[in-house]
Amino acid sequence: MSVRKKELHLIAKTCRKVPRQGAENLYEALQSYILLWQVMNLEQIPNPYAFSVGNLDRIMQPYYKRNKISKKLALQLIRHFLVFFEVGDRDWAISQNIMVGGSDVEGNDLSSDMTYIILEAYHQSNRPQPNLSVKVHPHTPFKLYQAISKFMYNFGHSSPSFLNDVVVFSELKKKGVAEEDLKEYAIAGCQEPLIKGKENGNTTNSWLNLAKVLEIALNNGYSLITGEKLGPSYEELGLKENPFSSFAETKKIYYRYLDYFIEKMIRAANECTEALSLLPVPFASFFMGGGETGIDMRDCNSGLGTKYNASGCLIHGLGTTADSLTVIKYLFDSESKLEFSLDDLITALKKNFEGFEELRNLIQKVSKFGNNVSYADKEAVELEKIVSEKINRQKNPFGKNFAADWSSPSTNLLYGYWTGATPDGRGAREDLSFGLDPSTGMATSGLLTRILSQSKLDYKIMTGGSAVAMSISPESVKGLTLKEKAQYLKDIISAVFSYNSKAEGNGLGYVYFNVFSSEQLLDVAEHPEKYPYPVIVRIHGQYGDARKLSPDILKKDIIPRLDPGSVSF
Repeated sequence: MSVRKKELHLIAKTCRKVPRQGAENLYEALQSYILLWQVMNLEQIPNPYAFSVGNLDRIMQPYYKRNKISKKLALQLIRHFLVFFEVGDRDWAISQNIMVGGSDVEGNDLSSDMTYIILEAYHQSNRPQPNLSVKVHPHTPFKLYQAISKFMYNFGHSSPSFLNDVVVFSELKKKGVAEEDLKEYAIAGCQEPLIKGKENGNTTNSWLNLAKVLEIALNNGYSLITGEKLGPSYEELGLKENPFSSFAETKKIYYRYLDYFIEKMIRAANECTEALSLLPVPFASFFMGGGETGIDMRDCNSGLGTKYNASGCLIHGLGTTADSLTVIKYLFDSESKLEFSLDDLITALKKNFEGFEELRNLIQKVSKFGNNVSYADKEAVELEKIVSEKINRQKNPFGKNFAADWSSPSTNLLYGYWTGATPDGRGAREDLSFGLDPSTGMATSGLLTRILSQSKLDYKIMTGGSAVAMSISPESVKGLTLKEKAQYLKDIISAVFSYNSKAEGNGLGYVYFNVFSSEQLLDVAEHPEKYPYPVIVRIHGQYGDARKLSPDILKKDIIPRLDPGSVSF
């Protein structure tokens, strides 16, 4: 019998067996997973491909151990599994997120042989799909950092996202997740944590643009981009014609407008959730608790759904808005001795700073979030706290809370395009700040100082997750041995997640790195034909092939955020 004929016989035999009779080895487990995944995606049409894998190492390790095969064969099977997740010929990933590593709630490491097989599969494959995320904690083994360091520093190679188990556990507990479920968190799409098999988390069904709300609040309900009236006037809110008598009053007015738009946003999001419930998914529901309840997981009229049913809200523009509030505070500060008033600033914003170059130069020099300056950081900390709490107490049709998600999957570009000039000196239609990052070019005192600013934020109330982008200069690891590269990565992770301090891991919650110089990516943008193999970059929680990305994304978003003054170790 030919080799191919034997292969086809094995495929036929396996497909007759799984998933109905259960898998007994790694090959059967992978085949079973693929069949189940395909059916769930067919059921989701017209919006398939939104299922994340979770901890693939924990799922597959028992099958690898049960009927142990050679590591070489296991590696090739996992590589085949990665290829299966390539949806067509897309050069960017679309929601599938494979995770490895992590700990239990006592801090015990849960990595296994399969963890390292999966990491080696990514080393050998290097494709834009699927995403790779690594859970880390204070006791992550050094050999795991070595396994990652084998590939993440290589030019054009994929680099994983890193999630801090200590912070993610605290976020999930705040959301109401039981302690026994914490270690089972998976990632929905980019970085939003939810519990595998127990949560129907519509993580992105509402989006909030903090900077646009500030624009409308400063302009009597009108948009500077279109001139349309988008919100209530001061008169309709019961305010006087020029209500900005102090910085405290200005903030109160801003938060009144924010409440107005949050109410409209939540109403629209909940109507979408109710509309979605008209499309039942019985197959997926069976694996999400429906087998016991007999109720579709989308059925919000039952009040049951899955065990956890949070809705998410993607929040945009923390840095842009916090810096804008800092500038307004500075204008009211008697010690600043400025000749300009808030009225002058509002007029300048309407004209996109044309004719107000002196004012713009002055406000661009005001301290901004990301430099560990309390005057500026205070506004970011307060903004994040107030907005998170406002979002977290909203209810969805299941009667469950919304989750504040401080990330922006490149939508900071889209929302920036529809936002006028802002008080921080940003011009009309320019990008908003990304995730929890300072505005590009505003953090000028070095990355470690920036981390100190970001560590002041309250991560446990970011119940929908968060995102921080950083970079590692290729020059920093040039000539280092694998062990030295791994130690360098461990030191970076320890600094970002506060593993070397009394904070015991209560640092940032999520970070990804691009390991490029600006010059390298600029050359890829201008001469993609010079690069025969994929040049994988991180775009938020997703991968993209830099050769095939829009030059606007590379030149206006990714490359500027490689600024060594604020994002590079």
